[in-house]
Amino acid sequence: MALRQFMQAAAELVQMPAFHYELARTLVAWAMLYVVGVWMVICQQWSDTRWVLHLQHESHSTSMPLAPWPATALLQDQMLDFLPVLERAWISDKLVGTSIIICIIGCLVLTHGWRMRVMLLRRLGWMVTLLYLLRSITISVTTVPPSTPLCQIAPAQTAWQLIRATPDILAGSVGQCTDKIFSGHTTILFISFLFWRRYATHWAFIAYSAVHTTVGITTVLMARYHYTVDVVIALLLTFFVHHTYYAALAQAVQSHTGLCFDTVDCQGDSVYSMAIVAPKPEWDRDSALGVDTSVRVSSPDQFVRKREPLSNPDSDAGDHTPQLNHHEIEVVESLDLHPMHRVYSGVEYSRPSETHVLALGINRPFGSMFPRIVAWMDGLDLRINS
Repeated sequence: MALRQFMQAAAELVQMPAFHYELARTLVAWAMLYVVGVWMVICQQWSDTRWVLHLQHESHSTSMPLAPWPATALLQDQMLDFLPVLERAWISDKLVGTSIIICIIGCLVLTHGWRMRVMLLRRLGWMVTLLYLLRSITISVTTVPPSTPLCQIAPAQTAWQLIRATPDILAGSVGQCTDKIFSGHTTILFISFLFWRRYATHWAFIAYSAVHTTVGITTVLMARYHYTVDVVIALLLTFFVHHTYYAALAQAVQSHTGLCFDTVDCQGDSVYSMAIVAPKPEWDRDSALGVDTSVRVSSPDQFVRKREPLSNPDSDAGDHTPQLNHHEIEVVESLDLHPMHRVYSGVEYSRPSETHVLALGINRPFGSMFPRIVAWMDGLDLRINS
């Protein structure tokens, strides 16, 4: 009976046009991840080739240099000098692989609704794509010596050898020696932790992920896969990309839905007044930001509000309550908002007020191009149109 119900629900889901659009947008994200991953592998092998050419130039020889590398060729690292060497480097690889797999499965189970699950996969794909793109840039501009004297370099001699080696490198069965800045292992470990932190429903999941991430990063250093600076930069960039993505998405949601996330912006312009708006059920179920910007309402003053222009901004007398048409938002007297509730009014958000800009200590408001790009990547338009 349960299997029959599941098959029936799956059949109905496949027939939904909204599912097709969401799935197509997600496939675009993961296709971009594969393309950028292949490009990153090419950059990694080119980095090894530059290192070999450098050694040949220094030694005035055309022969292929072989490990072990002299200690003077390596960088000094205080943390690596302190940590013992992990002979079974495969332990680190397993910790990285299991981290992302468990994260995906666990977060998919903890989220509710097919749209939220597809959204999660899409966000993960885009964030890792951005991080890998940054990594391909850092690898290309600076060649860092191997972090272990025993790393053997075997650069591809032809384009065909490079293409053939790409799948093995992506799978982790073949490694490079100079692809250091920044650590891809740490990126996967930390992005898994950040997703647990955002989607976990109990602190035990976050605690597990913190332990898994810490042990994984430690083994990355013990296996001498990276220098300590590679790990530190990976942590900072992963945190930056993750939080910038959600910050841009929050701005895009505010622009699309007219949400005021702070009282300064809502009250800073006298030509606007406040109207409490009723949430649309479908927007509630598939909220734009998931668990990121949940709104908890404990008093009427904390209601989510929408700025509407006054009918007569120059008049000081009379009722300034906006007159809303039947096809626009409805003013309600009481709202029982769930922490996941979001409001969609279907009206473009107004320009940032001067008070809001002054409160931020800037001369110009932030641009809207990047939030628009992130909104498309995240599928915000699909959720609003549905």
